[in-house]
Amino acid sequence: MEVLELIKQLSKEEIRELLGYLEQLNEAGLIEEFIYKVDPERVAETMYYAYYDLMIDSETGKWKPEFQKLFPSPGKDPIY
Repeated sequence: MEVLELIKQLSKEEIRELLGYLEQLNEAGLIEEFIYKVDPERVAETMYYAYYDLMIDSETGKWKPEFQKLFPSPGKDPIY
């Protein structure tokens, strides 16, 4: 999908959310999997599901175990 087509489909807030997802997915090495999961005809709807399917444990609502070290929960800094 071309970037211009994508921008036309999404609102400014959806673009900010997508960029945030891509930043985290990049850290986890999952951008390619994300792109395959997103439906190019329904990006705004399917990007949320693709992101959560890849990154979040559906039973706990928290990061999948393999990503917990990449994205620690706020307020759980061991220094304090």
